[in-house]
Amino acid sequence: MIKRYSFFLALCMLFVSCKTLEKNTFVVKKKKDISSLKSIKKEMLNLPSELKTKLEKSISSTSSISLPEYYTQNYIDSLKAELISNGNLRLKEYEGFLIKHLERNIVKDTLYLTNMYLKSPVNEGVKSYEFDIKKNDVVFYEIENLTNNKLTEISILDGGEIRFLKNNLKKNDIIKGSIKFASDNTLTLNVDNNTFLKNRGLFKTKLKIALKKVSPVSNLKVENKIDSVLVSQVFLEEVKDTIYEIVDNKNFNLGSRLDITKKYQQSFTIKIDKFDHLLGWGYWIGTTKQALETYNELAEDENPLLLFSKNELLNLKNTILLPINQNKDVSFVINNQSLDIRSANYGANFAFYKSDNFIEKNSKKAEVFIQNNSTLYDYNVSYNVIAVGLKTSKREVKKNIINLQNYIYITLSKDE
Repeated sequence: MIKRYSFFLALCMLFVSCKTLEKNTFVVKKKKDISSLKSIKKEMLNLPSELKTKLEKSISSTSSISLPEYYTQNYIDSLKAELISNGNLRLKEYEGFLIKHLERNIVKDTLYLTNMYLKSPVNEGVKSYEFDIKKNDVVFYEIENLTNNKLTEISILDGGEIRFLKNNLKKNDIIKGSIKFASDNTLTLNVDNNTFLKNRGLFKTKLKIALKKVSPVSNLKVENKIDSVLVSQVFLEEVKDTIYEIVDNKNFNLGSRLDITKKYQQSFTIKIDKFDHLLGWGYWIGTTKQALETYNELAEDENPLLLFSKNELLNLKNTILLPINQNKDVSFVINNQSLDIRSANYGANFAFYKSDNFIEKNSKKAEVFIQNNSTLYDYNVSYNVIAVGLKTSKREVKKNIINLQNYIYITLSKDE
């Protein structure tokens, strides 16, 4: 009966203990440090208006978000990562307010080289571990013997120089210390347990070894420099385009000389005042059905008089064959009243003239007289005049220019 009661009492105590443990067991959740975030947001709101304007103008080309949304802790962390990775960072002149946030985040660089448990070597062996060390690094070591057996020897070397040596590390001995390294080198940890019995696996030793490296404090060297930067800028430029324009086009019928209901002759003045800078002008006159049909067929792609004038103006080989007048009943006289120069390719019913802008301008270029000499037939006539000139317009042109700008250069340096 006593045994049963004792067992029941023990079971109750175990249940209470478990409940107590459950109540005292909790998970520590890492709270997000929002002090820096609040500090940045507050600073953004309190910046001088002139500085705000510069910052907003700077980010508006790449983003439509507000300053507090742009200059966040994540943004500063990315700058810090770039600074640590490259050793330097460039900020715009008006981003100097970020420096104190970068300084706040640059701390000692601490790294655990090892935190391990190991057994002592056998068969006359030495266990060695190597680690890269930089100048001015400080390595803190902690070595503990977890067994009843002594360890013959443990040492730490700086290159080939012994910086720490301990013989006969006893049971539960804990050795702590630090070593500062004067240059870039290799740290070597040697564990040696070389005795006759221990080499045969007897009297093994179990160790706990922790090596922690602390690099020097990082300093920020801040300099203001002028740097040349290639930037795109939009300019308004005057552009001169060559314009080909049909300035006169008439289609009419010339009656026979005996037909009193129709005119058998017509006269026109070629007057061109379309352009301030005239490059040339020309004409084509068609007087037969075949000539008109040929001209219209050519015009299905592009006006043949325009193409002809373009080739003449540029002194190109002219492959445009304008229909030549073969109607002996219709005569015409063209009195050129300009000092412009006729091009090499011309006919009785077509020509192109190149204008000379050094000569006094005269908008009246020629007088044209057309007459039907037939007493029986009437004829359809097509009269076409073209002008070529320069038209000036303004366009937005984007150009890359070298611009000198002030920047803040931040260099990450180590304390010597």
